[in-house]
Amino acid sequence: IMSSKHILVVDDDPGVLEIVQEVSEQLGFDVTVAHDSAEFKALYAAAIPDLIVLDLVMPDEDGIDLMRYLAEKKCSSKLIIMSGYNPLYLRSSETLARDWGLSFTAVLTKPFDLEVLEAALLAA
Repeated sequence: IMSSKHILVVDDDPGVLEIVQEVSEQLGFDVTVAHDSAEFKALYAAAIPDLIVLDLVMPDEDGIDLMRYLAEKKCSSKLIIMSGYNPLYLRSSETLARDWGLSFTAVLTKPFDLEVLEAALLAA
């Protein structure tokens, strides 16, 4: 039996976490959620996921800080970045992710359609 892919989701918005978790589980993924960067780092260190869904704008450390952390850890997980902010901010973070050698899959602009989320998850 193929083991299901492990996804680690980090977002400070519990509603978004819930949606991503629900959709991911319906697609057969094994999902872990983190509500902030500290929790994210602890979970990442404990079990490196196949896929990371990362919110860019969070109160303590933002997604850019976490991407830098992942780059330092030579992370090979695929990355989906999401943000409700300026699309330019998303694009520059995508450029950074690539420059840092991260395996970049998709950008989701919040609020996103469930179909868009599903497509991004399946593409990864």
